Formats: sequence, structure tokens, C-alpha cells
Amino acid sequence: MIKFILVSGFILISTFFSPAIVQAQTPVATPPTAQPAPPQITPFPSTPKTEISPEELRKFSRITKQILVMTEAVKTQIIQTIQKAGFTEQQFDEIYQAQSDSTVQPAKPLSAQEKTRYDQAIAQIHQIQQAAQTQIATLLKSESMDLQRFNQILAIVQNDPKLLQEVQRLMKSESPS
Repeated sequence: MIKFILVSGFILISTFFSPAIVQAQTPVATPPTAQPAPPQITPFPSTPKTEISPEELRKFSRITKQILVMTEAVKTQIIQTIQKAGFTEQQFDEIYQAQSDSTVQPAKPLSAQEKTRYDQAIAQIHQIQQAAQTQIATLLKSESMDLQRFNQILAIVQNDPKLLQEVQRLMKSESPS
């Protein structure tokens, strides 16, 4: 359910990123004296109609890296919200599924107090999601990339192993934001 909430609340979050991009966020140890070579990027033809410029790929990599960080923070906030409401993730998931699908019944019926706490948690989760969506929109704007273009590049990168490797390399070479 938490995964469902995250996915349904975001257009651009980690479930849309292939695991390979997520792995690119893991820091790689570099010897202290080694200086990484400046990135050399060449345009990649991605589809017959679409090219991704080196600058667009850099922007996409920066944005993706920041979105992945945001996603982890949002996930943590959602879990904390659920716990503050007095539920385990499993309990919350059962309630959510029962509320969403009338054929699913929770392990035990909800008391009025539990229903109130659940409804308040859902409202807080929606606020968290809306704030994250605003942050993502601001991030895209600050990088001069619109959502449609970001999603186009995302679809292309997910289907092109060479581009995916380049995005991973760029994400690793970016200094922490």
C-alpha cells in the first residue's frame, strides 16, 4: 500500500526509474588522489525522431538524482505518518486495501477511533505527496526542463542500455547537491 500511495501520488518517483538508475545513486569509493576525468558526452540518437543532447542528458541525470533523494525522504515521511497514527505498515496496508476494494476485509473491523486516525494519516500523506510534486515541478523548472520532455527522456533511457550507463556515470560523477 505504501508503494501504491507513492506511485499514485507521483508521476516521477522511483518506481518509474529502472533499478539500474537507482543503483547509480550508490556512491563509489574513489582514491583521494584520483581526479575524475571531465565528462565526455556525445549526442545519443535515441529514436528516429528524438535526439537527446549532451546537456539534456546532464540535466536529466541531475534531476533524476535529486528526485531519488526526494523519494527516499517522502517514503520516510509517509512511514513516520503511518507510525504516528498508531499503525504498522502492514495494518495500514490492510485498511487501505479494505477501504479501496469492498471485496477485501481487514483482519479485524476498524473502530471509530482507528478510522479517524486512518483518515487523518491519509490526509497527511496526500499533503506530503502534493509538497513533493511541487518540489519536483520546481526542480524541473530550475533545470529548464518540462515534465513531458523529462518523461520522454526517461522512456528512452529505460530502453537504451548505453544511455542508461551514461546516466549512471553522470549521476556518480555529480557532486552531492
